[in-house]
Amino acid sequence: MHNPILLAVKLSNRHFMTCKLFHPDQYTLSYLNRWHTPLHKAIFLVELGNLHSVVGPKASAMYRDLGEHRMDHQVKFARTHQELRSLARSSKITTLYCYENNHWQVHKNSTVRSYLNR
Repeated sequence: MHNPILLAVKLSNRHFMTCKLFHPDQYTLSYLNRWHTPLHKAIFLVELGNLHSVVGPKASAMYRDLGEHRMDHQVKFARTHQELRSLARSSKITTLYCYENNHWQVHKNSTVRSYLNR
């Protein structure tokens, strides 16, 4: 089992819409790039709030599919890279999957810091 990751979609206003993915696997990035692009599909995915898993075109949302309270799993927004870094740090997340330039990119450990320090 892998550690949770943070999914972030960079919106046209340059803000980030985010949610956590609690159970990623080694295929998650390929699933995201195959099934959850273009931008509107990436936004629809993150709008579900915190996710249990993503497998192919299917995403399991914590509130919708597992009966968790919606308020505990809402989408969060970050206006800047610094706020995005704070969200990741406060959740103890070291891996970020960010949707930018029409595809999902992975940023791990120290590259998350360098990516977010822009």
